[in-house]
Amino acid sequence: MKSRQQKSNWVSASDVGRAAFCPHYLVLKYRNCTVSHKAKHARHIGNMGHSQFSKLANQDKRCFIASHVYGIDDPRTNYLRLWRDRVLLKTIYGQLFITTYYFISPYLVLICKKHTVLNRFMLSLVNTVIKIVKARE
Repeated sequence: MKSRQQKSNWVSASDVGRAAFCPHYLVLKYRNCTVSHKAKHARHIGNMGHSQFSKLANQDKRCFIASHVYGIDDPRTNYLRLWRDRVLLKTIYGQLFITTYYFISPYLVLICKKHTVLNRFMLSLVNTVIKIVKARE
């Protein structure tokens, strides 16, 4: 049985993650080696890149109808997302519209996939919305 004063051989999950990127990390850590300025700078750059990636990954990609008619990353779909974030989210009526839209639009997309006439109508409707929004800028 180990005494309480003996050092544990457990490695934290954070250390395992760091070791995945630097195979020598654990050896250096347990030898009490210091981290060079160059390595600190490289870690800082990596952390900044990770932060930017996380911001992009966490953006609200919901725009069901525009994603259906144009594509999920089409510039027009992204334009409507920006309009949602910059204009609609700032008012109570805009927030109510967004909530209602998120509830109804997935069902509309399912119907549009089955009926080409409705699909063409949705494309025309979204094109009209974009024209109106751009005219108000």
